[in-house]
Formats: sequence, C-alpha cells, structure tokens
Amino acid sequence: MSRDYEAEITRFFDGVVRISQLARRLTTSEEQKQMEGKKAIFAIKGVKHTFAFEVRGAEIIPLESMSGVDTVCWAKDPQRFLEYCDRVFQDGDTTAFERALQRGDLVLRGKHTIHDRVLWRKAFERLATARDAYTR
Repeated sequence: MSRDYEAEITRFFDGVVRISQLARRLTTSEEQKQMEGKKAIFAIKGVKHTFAFEVRGAEIIPLESMSGVDTVCWAKDPQRFLEYCDRVFQDGDTTAFERALQRGDLVLRGKHTIHDRVLWRKAFERLATARDAYTR
C-alpha cells in the first residue's frame, strides 16, 4: 500500500499555519518587519499540489495566487521532505532544514535566495519552538 504523500504534506502545512498563529510572541517586532511579506512556494516532486505561503507578521498564511513569490523551495522526494519536516517539528531539530539544503534534498531558487534561506529557516525554527511549547 503506497502512502498518500499529498495528503500528508497538506496536513503538515495546515499544521504549520495553525502553529504560526500561536508563535507571534516568539518574534521581535524587528524580526517581523524583516520577514513581512516574504512569499514562498513549496513544490514537491511527485505531488500535484503546489503549496504557496506568505509571512505576515509572525504568521504564515496560505496563498491562492502564486504572483509576487520571492522564493521557490523544490523538494526532490516527498518522503525525504516529510522526514525533514518531522525532524524540525517533531524532534525539534532546527538544523534539519539547513542540512536538507546542504545535501541538495531541498533546492531554493529566487532573487533573494540567501536572505530568504535565513528568514525561512528562522520561521521554521520558531514554529518548532512554538509547537514544543504548546505540546508540553
């Protein structure tokens, strides 16, 4: 029986959006200004749906339109993508996102790739911290 990666990834991103609503207290106003309006698309090989998000304040919100997106994060394998997500959010391994980029399992493309890489890593680290705080 094969896994429904699209359903699993959709549930993961739904959880990210919900947790981000709780994470507002974990960022400074300066960090919120830096991240404000950053948009990213997550495209995963083998998954038909493309996931697009924008940072608004400390919140990550889903986007209906792909216009004005700063960064595209492409994952070569849905299973590996979910493994890295689990490492960040379940295990609190906040370096998993960076390691996935270094290994080439995730590839970032865009005009401000280096800057966006840092900001999205910080966003995921905060969400992992928020998830940990709210599950204790």
